[in-house]
Formats: sequence, C-alpha cells, structure tokens
Amino acid sequence: MDKEIKFKAVSLKAMFISLLLIIFLMGSIGVIVLLFNIYKIRIVVIWVIVVAIIIQYFLRKQEKMISFLFKDKELWIGEEKVTSATTNQSISKIAYSAIHNYNIYSLTFFSKKLCYIVRVKSDKNYGYCLNWASATNKGEFKKDECEEIKKIFGEQLRLNRKIEFIDRLHLLMYSIIPQILIIACLVTSISLIFIFVFFIG
Repeated sequence: MDKEIKFKAVSLKAMFISLLLIIFLMGSIGVIVLLFNIYKIRIVVIWVIVVAIIIQYFLRKQEKMISFLFKDKELWIGEEKVTSATTNQSISKIAYSAIHNYNIYSLTFFSKKLCYIVRVKSDKNYGYCLNWASATNKGEFKKDECEEIKKIFGEQLRLNRKIEFIDRLHLLMYSIIPQILIIACLVTSISLIFIFVFFIG
C-alpha cells in the first residue's frame, strides 16, 4: 500500500501530565483563596496566568511530528520531536494482525472541538492528540488526517474499532468534567446573587 500520513501531535502521556498540572492549578487556587484575604483576586489571576504559560510551554516542547506509514502488512509509526535541533526519529513497526483495536474521536468543550485523539492498541496503546494547537484564525480545526486514517483503518484494513476505558477516561477528564464544573460554578454564583438580592439585601 505504502501510504504515508504525517501530522503534528502530542502524546497522550504528555496530555495526562498537563491534566495533573491543571488539577494542581485548581487545588492551589483553593489554597490561595483560603489563606489570603488581601488582594485575593489579583493573586489568583496572576497564578492562573503563570500556570497556563507553563502548561502551554510544556505541551509545545512535547509536540512531535508523527507519521503513519501503511505498508502491505505493517503499520509503521514514526515519532520525531518538532523542537529537537537534531533528527532523532523512532519507528514502531506493527503488523496489522497484531492490532487489537483502534479508536478515533474528538474532544469537545461545549460543542467546540479541542482536538482529535487517535489511538492504536497492539502490544501497548499508541495514542496521540492531533491538532490541539493547529487551529486557524477562525478557530476551525483541520480533520483531514483523522478522516483519512479512519477510512484506511475501517474500510481498507477492516480493523476493529473499539471504545476502551482509556477513551472514556479522556472524554470524562478533558470534556465532561470541565463542563460540569463550569455549569456548577455558574449555577452557584447565580444562586448566591439571587439570595443576596432578594433575602439579604
């Protein structure tokens, strides 16, 4: 077949570390609110900006150029650091018969696409987050690579597409829980304002 698809991506491991940084951010904000009474808002805003810059810098450093090379009987997955000064590419060769399942899906935030996840399970899970930083000026994500990979996996190779626990975890941690937290914060804020205006004020 010898079909090659290249794209920039961040590994799911790097995404998980960034999630831990976000959890640290939320926890530290709670500590700041409890400990500081003066200039509380200013401290929180500054801290959010600092941690956001750290997370963005970390993800940029972890960005890789990924290549999916579809051979006659094997899938070659190449990884090369985008920020590396020297070319240091690692290649994993996976027989199609050794691929247990795959999944391709998008993470959304209130109907806004954040990124696409491509996961291939063989001896381990090879997972990548595509287009997380490839939005155009209009905020539209390019999904051509994902659609092409999905077509080859599903229609040509007829591999087993399956939703596994790790996929549900990504959807829960990156998409569902943040939306629930924001809605809960909004409802709580509106409730407090209502109580203050009609019952206390």
